[in-house]
Amino acid sequence: MPFYTFHCAKCNENKDELVPMGTEITTCKECGGPTVKQPSFRFNAHGLPNGFANTRSQSRKKE
Repeated sequence: MPFYTFHCAKCNENKDELVPMGTEITTCKECGGPTVKQPSFRFNAHGLPNGFANTRSQSRKKE
């Protein structure tokens, strides 16, 4: 089961939940209001120029 981010309109909170695929609506564990699954975008580094994916981590290393 994957983690998805759900938004509760009643308490205005975003929560990550482990739910079966295809679940669009759940119940907020804090306030009992309905929560709606938020769109998720995933970054995939395939197809980037060689070394591009490592550039950011290398720039954060302290010398």
